[in-house]
Amino acid sequence: MATLKDKVNQAMTGLPADAKVDDLMYRLYVLDRIEKAEAEADHGETMSLNQLRKEVKQWR
Repeated sequence: MATLKDKVNQAMTGLPADAKVDDLMYRLYVLDRIEKAEAEADHGETMSLNQLRKEVKQWR
């Protein structure tokens, strides 16, 4: 498992030389959300398409 420092270094490697701190923060945010979503999927914490459609209908 990669450490936080490893994740930050990896995220920085893919950024252009003129990137801003906000660019790095956004990239780290997106990577964190992806990691959390993958963990949820691994634990079966997902929703079927039909369940999602029913929930979206309730928003209206």
